[in-house]
Amino acid sequence: QAMMGAIAGTGLDNLEDVIAGDATAVNSAAWEFASFFNRVKSRVELFWKPGAEYKRRDPYGMVYGLKDRVTVLLVVLHPDGRLKKLYVMDPCGAPFLDDEAYEAVEQAAPFPNVPHGLRDRKDGLVKFTFHFVVEVGSAPIVRMRRYE
Repeated sequence: QAMMGAIAGTGLDNLEDVIAGDATAVNSAAWEFASFFNRVKSRVELFWKPGAEYKRRDPYGMVYGLKDRVTVLLVVLHPDGRLKKLYVMDPCGAPFLDDEAYEAVEQAAPFPNVPHGLRDRKDGLVKFTFHFVVEVGSAPIVRMRRYE
């Protein structure tokens, strides 16, 4: 039952040090590129389906255990939003979950309307990280950060 709860669905944000409640207000007005990252996140979530793979590979939690898993990817885009390169920066210890995250970004690309301000001054590319979080007892989470 714990395994089924860990892979229930997608769409939640992992906000560390924020008390969960019926509603959580987050001030994103200062985050200049929030609309772009929200569009990217929503698009990737359409393709990221860790639950099916987890159920297929380890339905009872006997192989990979009942522990949280986080895959961190570095996404590099061309200025027009096409995917240039994708790196697994930090694998989660369950290779099939890393593959699922990688493939979700590949399938979701391209990401149009990239804000000019996200482009690196040196090479013109756009770089950010994706954190794909599968927590035992919670729904899978997608979290993104601009890569500096």
